[in-house]
Amino acid sequence: MTPDINERLDRIEKLLNKQIEDQSKFNERLETYQKASANLAFTVVTASAAVVVLAPAVKVLAEFFASTMSK
Repeated sequence: MTPDINERLDRIEKLLNKQIEDQSKFNERLETYQKASANLAFTVVTASAAVVVLAPAVKVLAEFFASTMSK
């Protein structure tokens, strides 16, 4: 092969290696983002369920203590 072809192949190899490295970094970031999104969604659902379950209980306790204090 001629030196020109070798230089071009070396340059292509460097570009390809950089692309592979960039793709790997992107995949890591995407995976982190997906995990964070799933954790956030789970937290929001859990917190909402807790509010729905606990709000009536707190109301009943507040009414109980209010009636106890007024006696």
